[in-house]
Amino acid sequence: MLSIGTQKSDRITTITNTTWAEYISLDLPSKRVSFRNGVITILSPGRNHELIGDYIRAIIWAYCRQNNIALFPYNQTTLKEEGKEGKEPDVAYCFEIDKDKPDLAVEINLTSGSIDEHAIHYLMTRGIELSVAKKLLINGFLNEIFENIIEEKLKTFL
Repeated sequence: MLSIGTQKSDRITTITNTTWAEYISLDLPSKRVSFRNGVITILSPGRNHELIGDYIRAIIWAYCRQNNIALFPYNQTTLKEEGKEGKEPDVAYCFEIDKDKPDLAVEINLTSGSIDEHAIHYLMTRGIELSVAKKLLINGFLNEIFENIIEEKLKTFL
């Protein structure tokens, strides 16, 4: 039986004590490979990783369309600072005009963290239902992210 794209979580392999030459010699087209400080990281994106990338792309496209901003996607691009660092972003774009390097490069980093159980307990002891307590904590976390967005139109859009 053939199974394609069914792994939900990312598979990550890290190789330490490597050189830039070893990094650039790798040919792994279905993987995301990065290099920094002598460490090569090989990522095989899972289904959740890909879904988040699709959502981010949809948000960027919708925002640019709504605000009449020309958009130039970078697909399968590698960003390199020769001899020092190399990355393959999940999503990358130029805005207004096509350029040699993208204006925006997004790398998705999934973690398996959970909501702070102590914070949930604290809120529930004050009469807040579990589902509401979770929403409050998640919204608080997201608000920290949104506060760092400078562009007002993007904040409103999101």
